[in-house]
Amino acid sequence: MRLALITISALLVSLLIGCGGGAKEVSPLETLQKYVEAVKKKDTTQMKLLLSEATLKLHTDQAKAQNTTVDEIVKRETLFPPDQRVFSYKNVKVEGDKATIDVKNNFGSWDQIFLVRESGVWKIDKKGTAEQMIEKIESDVDSLDEQMDAERKKTEELLDKHESEFPAEAPNPVDSPKDPAVIEPPKAAETPVPAHSDIEK
Repeated sequence: MRLALITISALLVSLLIGCGGGAKEVSPLETLQKYVEAVKKKDTTQMKLLLSEATLKLHTDQAKAQNTTVDEIVKRETLFPPDQRVFSYKNVKVEGDKATIDVKNNFGSWDQIFLVRESGVWKIDKKGTAEQMIEKIESDVDSLDEQMDAERKKTEELLDKHESEFPAEAPNPVDSPKDPAVIEPPKAAETPVPAHSDIEK
């Protein structure tokens, strides 16, 4: 009897380890690669399984606003253009329950993709990615404004320096307009020519 209990206990422990104890967590990069494959296959169900709760809520709101289905939004609003077939990854960074991965786009530049861990599973955070893109655009605009202000200030300083080194010349008295207070001398009176009739008289 005791031997039978030991055998049953050992079997239960083996089953528990086999079912869940030895399961390997899928990494952020593996999650993103699964999402890429689902996009290529247009597997909407798999795509939705790999999206974060916040992203699904965002797509649900979009579907209501556009009077369409969530599946249609998920299929249309992917992180990559539909014609992209080659994917390169770099800079995989994990900080707690958040991760970022840089993905090379069709133009040769790198886009940063965000992921979050929900209930121990990594999910694509398209909402966070979109917010980050907006922040980057706003930051670039602010940086451009600062550069323009700096260039404008430099130009004004150069103009002020030029004016102080080369003051405007005094007007030439020959070219200056006549003073209305100066009275010109009267012209000599012309002698009137007598009329013909006066000479005959």
